[in-house]
Amino acid sequence: MNLPIKILSCFLILFSYQTSFSQESDYKFPQDDHYIIFKIAYAQPIGLGDNFVNKSFKNSTGLDFEVDFNVLDSNILLGLRYGTTYNQIKNNDRIGGQTKTNSSFIGPLIGYQFLPRNDLRFSLTAGVGSITYKNFFKDNFNDLTSKDTGYTFWITPEVDYHFNKYFGVYFSTTFQKDYLDIEAPDEVEDYFKSPNYLKLQIGVRVLL
Repeated sequence: MNLPIKILSCFLILFSYQTSFSQESDYKFPQDDHYIIFKIAYAQPIGLGDNFVNKSFKNSTGLDFEVDFNVLDSNILLGLRYGTTYNQIKNNDRIGGQTKTNSSFIGPLIGYQFLPRNDLRFSLTAGVGSITYKNFFKDNFNDLTSKDTGYTFWITPEVDYHFNKYFGVYFSTTFQKDYLDIEAPDEVEDYFKSPNYLKLQIGVRVLL
């Protein structure tokens, strides 16, 4: 069973728990029927598998920004996420000699929030968007850049703790897979075109 399937299985169990909890317990915080959630997080990307992200990047850090809103008084969420990652290079022999690479993505998401009126709450979101890798090179005294583009898919389980109705902190883990439009020989195509990440994120969230 791969990681995304395991995540979905865990949240199906959590959904069953939420149903019984909401029938038996009082809510901790009042909440409007309609709400918007603003989030910002520090991200620590970790490359997975045999690809250029895992083999050639180091000291990767990032920031993620997200805006969500609930649909028709429900716990279903729709939103938009933007993220950027800064990567240093530890081995540029196989990736064209660049000195650093920054990537950014943006895309819509859909999700579900569990126990939204309690201090401890959970959510599961998934999204798809466009991604761009900007590569930096040194050529004698000249600074050069190139770009690789494609699309990305992610799934994110998240744990939140709210101090009051409006403000909370959260921790999340994102499984992200990119698909890049790069021309490469068949024997190394997956190495360059399909990097995988596990991103650890910690941030703050404001609910209005």
